Amino acid sequence: EIYTLSLHDALPILVDHVISFTLSLELLDEKAVEIVQAPGWLLRIRNEVLLIVKDKVYDDLTSAEGTLQFAGDIKRTLNSILPEIKGEPAVVQVLFEAFVLQ
Repeated sequence: EIYTLSLHDALPILVDHVISFTLSLELLDEKAVEIVQAPGWLLRIRNEVLLIVKDKVYDDLTSAEGTLQFAGDIKRTLNSILPEIKGEPAVVQVLFEAFVLQ
């Protein structure tokens, strides 16, 4: 799924930026895939990702380190809402298929 949102500068300047990215989730197993693909979970996942982006500013995401932290934030958040599979978190890794900042 493609996410495209406005992103603000750290300073209150009149420059707005746009972030556009496509996200893939590496999941623990087939059970995790079934859970994540359920319609209710798809909406919750999208909502959580959008909320995480809203807390970011342009400078947070301009470096590889910032992008990795963003992926980690998404992973932690999703694992906090998704049920565990045999005591393990459902999301193993968050991967960006495309990532553009303007």
